[in-house]
Amino acid sequence: MTYPDLDRPGVDLIRISRGPASALDAARATWHHSPGLLSITWYRSLDGTEALTYEQWAADADLPSAPLPDSANYRIYRGGGIPDAPEPGVLVLVSMLFDPPGVDIAHRWIDLVFEAVEGMDRQPGSISGHFHVSLRGDRMINYALWTTQEAHAAFLTGQGRSEQNSELWDRVRNHPGTQQGGFTYFRPL
Repeated sequence: MTYPDLDRPGVDLIRISRGPASALDAARATWHHSPGLLSITWYRSLDGTEALTYEQWAADADLPSAPLPDSANYRIYRGGGIPDAPEPGVLVLVSMLFDPPGVDIAHRWIDLVFEAVEGMDRQPGSISGHFHVSLRGDRMINYALWTTQEAHAAFLTGQGRSEQNSELWDRVRNHPGTQQGGFTYFRPL
């Protein structure tokens, strides 16, 4: 399994496309390399129902049609990970919608997440997280790598997690303009 280098030099734009897994084989068969495409990674959800592409584009790229139906263009706003990280076992793609849309609203929410995380103990199995904001400011994606799906599930249920910064997490959950999102587990093909 190969995950993209999120710190790759020369990346100006990221396009993330999602669709039904049934469309994956046809999309891969008809996809062709375009000038300005630096990398494309294809994924299938662990439950087998969804497909995903993660495309990295240079600044001067003329983007062709997206390979899957639901797509948006993003830039990474903030991210980080642990040094000497273990091999990732799963991508947890966390999504959030913003209404009204606004890049500034998304940035404030992400900054609040980082503030809440500061000082917390590292979560077992967490490798990295990179927060992407759509150019329209209506979507946020956290591209989070974990060692296993089980480690992420344990984090969600609070196993091994204290209630550090609970007031800040309340502000994250109730931030104006956010609509509840969700997450999906993926692996690259």
